[in-house]
Amino acid sequence: MRLTNVKRRSGRAVRLPAVRQWSGPLIGREPEGVDDYLAKVARLVADVRTHLYFDASFLMWLAKLGEEARAEFHAWQSAVGESRFHVPLWAAHEFFKHRLKNTVSKELGKEIRAFDSAASNLYEALRIYCSDQLFGFKNSGVLFLDEYRRTVQPVRAMLKVAEKSEQFAAGVRQVSTYIDERLLSGPLYEVVADIEADERVRNRGVIPPSFKDAHKRGGKRTDDAGEEPTAGGDNSFGDLVFWREVLRHAASVRARTVIVLTADRKNDWFENHHGDQGLTETVRKRILRPRPVPTPHPLLVREAFDRGAGDLALIDPMYCGVLLERTGGTFANFAAAALDTHLPEPVKKPAAARSWAKRFGAEAHLLGGGRVLEGDEDEFEKEQFDAASLVLEHLRPSSRLREGTAEVIRRIAEADLAARTQAFRQLDNDALEQWDIASLVALGRVALRTAEAGDPASLDFLSDLRDHAPEFAAAVREPIYFGALGAVYFDDELARRPPQGSQAAVVLLSLVTAPEVRHSAAALGAALGAESKLFYRPGPDAAILSVEFVIQPSADNKSAADLLAIKLDGVDLMTNLQTEEPLRFTSLLGKPPGVADLQVGALLEVLTRYHLLPRQLIETDINTDLIVRVPEYAGVELDV
Repeated sequence: MRLTNVKRRSGRAVRLPAVRQWSGPLIGREPEGVDDYLAKVARLVADVRTHLYFDASFLMWLAKLGEEARAEFHAWQSAVGESRFHVPLWAAHEFFKHRLKNTVSKELGKEIRAFDSAASNLYEALRIYCSDQLFGFKNSGVLFLDEYRRTVQPVRAMLKVAEKSEQFAAGVRQVSTYIDERLLSGPLYEVVADIEADERVRNRGVIPPSFKDAHKRGGKRTDDAGEEPTAGGDNSFGDLVFWREVLRHAASVRARTVIVLTADRKNDWFENHHGDQGLTETVRKRILRPRPVPTPHPLLVREAFDRGAGDLALIDPMYCGVLLERTGGTFANFAAAALDTHLPEPVKKPAAARSWAKRFGAEAHLLGGGRVLEGDEDEFEKEQFDAASLVLEHLRPSSRLREGTAEVIRRIAEADLAARTQAFRQLDNDALEQWDIASLVALGRVALRTAEAGDPASLDFLSDLRDHAPEFAAAVREPIYFGALGAVYFDDELARRPPQGSQAAVVLLSLVTAPEVRHSAAALGAALGAESKLFYRPGPDAAILSVEFVIQPSADNKSAADLLAIKLDGVDLMTNLQTEEPLRFTSLLGKPPGVADLQVGALLEVLTRYHLLPRQLIETDINTDLIVRVPEYAGVELDV
């Protein structure tokens, strides 16, 4: 920054206003590293002279969030300085149009219908191909179709419920109120003055912003102003109006930096040509498909500077999620909504793929479908692992651990959600191979305890162990599994625990018959001994668990049949006089108290949790889609 030459007027010197001179790279900027970018944005957000502006796309994204995630964002905003967050009038106008069109719920409805159609079409195609040769063993086609129905049907039903949820309207209402509280003042007509000429120049010269929206012009324009020929309107200049509002306000408050929050990634705002340069391995592991570091278009940076609006930075939901997660606060819901947006990649290693097929084949064998899948010699038999190293004493919290691993386990056990999530993400196969057996067992135990307490990161960790077990070394997966499943059955003093009915136990039991964890399953089965109150003990001798539903048809044969009993080996797993309300089926399945019509499959899932039954071993005498009438006080019978 420097002063212009001093001029003389009426014999005296007149000092002209200071003229700011741009310095530093602009067109020749190098890609910014993700850590540098996040550190910079965190520093800027904390600066009282930084002002943040929402565009319509980010507001729409906030409206789609669940209430918990949106509350976490508002909490972060309040902590860093709520008064510096603004909504330009044009962004509010765009949001209002989407509210009238009911865009939020319509977009999800479109995706749900697409999934439903794809699921139905795939089933139709698979039904045609169904045969014993489909997966290479007897009844494999029929078994797969049954598994497909059992998996997809509940998802379809839940999505139908979700489509009718009041959450969407509530989210739009809350964001609408949020907008009103942060709306910029000032007449809009000043911002849109001469917009036609400015838009034409920018679009013809490919000058940001808005040149990517040139296709949105509603009809042929003329040089003189007039009504647009299309009734639907024309938003080709929307970004330009938004940008003018931001610059005007930022200059008026003498902002040092402008941050635009946007869910778009168009290259009339972003410099996207750098691709994924600057991304660290940590970010790549955290996010399945990371976007480039948000670098603003150089001409936007220069225009903000020339208009006295300060420096310019951009942030999108993904990087906002990383930013909040790194603060160490409780932003797990917001971070998950912003970052965990893609399904994990399917198993690619040949050994892992064969393992999935063998699990399926083993299930067919257990269900009476004949021999297990043929193929190469079991690769897991070749792995060297000392089963004697799985010692029950390692399940005690007082077990001595190495200093480094003890600190990681303590952090997982005691930290908040964000820190625990970060700790789990650093534990890949390579890192865990350096751990000793006792530490790995302790890791499994702590993961189970925190998952039972409702921690989503711990449940994700156990689910990854189940889904990707073949990709972990035996020296890693067997001790972790021993610690996690052992913690289901034993307390910290190695006494038998009563069943907790947790989803984490279901996840672990779905792997218990797999060859990848045969040593740990056998060791736990031996430690449990001939426990009379267990319907199933882990170990090599897996047997079918035949569950019988005793029902009485309704008098008119139209209403749901009455459920009288659910039995396993002649023992009733349910009671009609459950005095503890949390153990009643209505409470467990989120239904109002009283007589209820419930699905057999849902009842079966509850029983698998509380009686620790591997779902893959259960055989029933009834269609699990059937609806039955359940008595008012019916629930899980634990005293068996």
